[in-house]
Amino acid sequence: MLDNKPSWLSFAKLRTSYAIVGSPAGWAQLDLTYSLGSGGQTGYAWKSSTLPALDLKPEQTHSQEYGADVRLFNNRLGLDLTVYKTNTFNQLLRIPVPV
Repeated sequence: MLDNKPSWLSFAKLRTSYAIVGSPAGWAQLDLTYSLGSGGQTGYAWKSSTLPALDLKPEQTHSQEYGADVRLFNNRLGLDLTVYKTNTFNQLLRIPVPV
């Protein structure tokens, strides 16, 4: 692509990428769950210590990456540089509440 490149430049490449990735909530994060246990005459039930989110949104991760690969002096010296940034939105965290 570079017809008149300097003689000391063997190779040069620029790269970029952008991605958005989603992750759904687990089944236990959507509903209040109950568990059954033995004891007494008929047993007992207890509810989960984690309350479900009422306005739950899927988790999303946005990531960007930019880079360059440069080789000099007939591939004797090379430089590979990468810069990236990643942000996660609507993270799903478990915060237990007191019994």
